[in-house]
Amino acid sequence: RDNIWANSFSNGAWGTAQKIDTEDLGDASIPQIAMDASGNAVVVIDQPTNNVRATIPVGAPSSAVVASADGTRVYATLTNLDAVAVIDATSLTVLATVPVGDAPSAAVVSPNGRWLYITTSLGVVQVIDTTSYAVTASIPTAGGSVGGMAITANGDKVYVASGPVSEIDTVTNTM
Repeated sequence: RDNIWANSFSNGAWGTAQKIDTEDLGDASIPQIAMDASGNAVVVIDQPTNNVRATIPVGAPSSAVVASADGTRVYATLTNLDAVAVIDATSLTVLATVPVGDAPSAAVVSPNGRWLYITTSLGVVQVIDTTSYAVTASIPTAGGSVGGMAITANGDKVYVASGPVSEIDTVTNTM
């Protein structure tokens, strides 16, 4: 597998997905979940052996993989399907595929795990309720294509790099 990207779970949060060399995955105590950029799956890598422990079919290549702060759910953006896969991190199964429209890319999860924020290729942030898997708001950003996003530690603001940086108030879901 030449195109494996990994996300490390550390201190209660998942980092940003990075391309990895499967010969050097780092600290073996940190679980790794990865997106296979050449396939239609999310993979889990066993660090002590550097082997793929599980392959979770998601139907399309993913462009971002993020997880809830408690590590129970993993979300993979499926650009070619205009959707997000919701994965149970214990059973390693897909619980739902949520349509979000227009090639989703970047993603962040609120610190309490209740809200998932997804950017689309049209510069719109979709807000997903992680209990019902419903899109509850669509927020246009200040620019077009999105380069990345971040959420504050208390979850009050989401910042979206879309040309100028857009700041979203997560209480009102407005810029």
